[in-house]
Amino acid sequence: MRRLLTALAALTAVVLLPLLGSGTAAAVPAVDLCTPDNTRGGVADAFALDACADAASITVRNNLRVAVLVRPDGDLGAPVWVHKRGSAAAEVLRRASADDEVLMPGDVARWPLGTAAATLTVADVDPATAAVLRALSPYLPALGEEDGSPADLRRWAVAVRESAAAIDARADCVAGKNFLQVSACDVTAASALSRTFLGHVPRATAMALLPSLLDKSHWAEWATAPRTELAETSPSRRVITQTAVPAPVVVPPPVETPAPPAPAPPAPAAPAVPAVPVPAVVLPAPVPAPVPPAPAAPAAQPQIPDWLAQILARLAAEAEKNNGNGNGNGKNNGNGNGRGGD
Repeated sequence: MRRLLTALAALTAVVLLPLLGSGTAAAVPAVDLCTPDNTRGGVADAFALDACADAASITVRNNLRVAVLVRPDGDLGAPVWVHKRGSAAAEVLRRASADDEVLMPGDVARWPLGTAAATLTVADVDPATAAVLRALSPYLPALGEEDGSPADLRRWAVAVRESAAAIDARADCVAGKNFLQVSACDVTAASALSRTFLGHVPRATAMALLPSLLDKSHWAEWATAPRTELAETSPSRRVITQTAVPAPVVVPPPVETPAPPAPAPPAPAAPAVPAVPVPAVVLPAPVPAPVPPAPAAPAAQPQIPDWLAQILARLAAEAEKNNGNGNGNGKNNGNGNGRGGD
């Protein structure tokens, strides 16, 4: 039984090597896939696969001899298949690859392109996934058979995905470990593989597969990426980038300025009236304020000679004496009613 399984595995590797193994085909941008439009970036001449980009889509053809994963990102719609290989192995691999699209050799798919930026990235299939699928291929039901329904293929896909995860985990576990620690990693991997296949595939098929799957001498090889042409391609050659469509410049409609109203006809000119001269108003000249008269200088007292002054004084004394002795109306000795002395 062991020899039969080994022979089947070898035959499977020969049959599936063009699908999941290494490839050496060359690729250039293919103008036969669309009418190229490089306005938003186009496709680089060194891109790893045949591809073409126009204003509305990106079309990719897998011209390699190995299956590849295509990861859309940005404003891209669901792929429209121009050519799609139909086989049980292809359907299981597509279901096992989760969010990535699988292009088998010769497949052609077109992704509708929106107005925002978008990218398509091409990558190798996980090596452990490809290895487990190669081991399972002889036992896969053919499409359309009783046990080849979509539900059955989904169970096979779960078995492939979980088995590949167990093999990858074992590769991480044994790194830098001693003999005993490696043995513990092997036990964990064998337990996960057995539980996965017994739980998702028919028991008879699982019992036939387990001896090959549990051979730990295969695990290190299965976890190592094969040297495909795509693996040796630089990351920049695996990406198609399309820029966003520039936002249209909205030009406001011109504002119609209403025509200015027609000027009113000029009013008839009034008859000319001769101007009446306005008499000039003559203002009286200002009257200067009267100048106050200068104060009069005091009159100078006349100078009386001493001899005259003495006479005047004597006369005055005598007159005063006479006025005291008489009582009449006359002067000096008066003739009036006064009475003289005894």
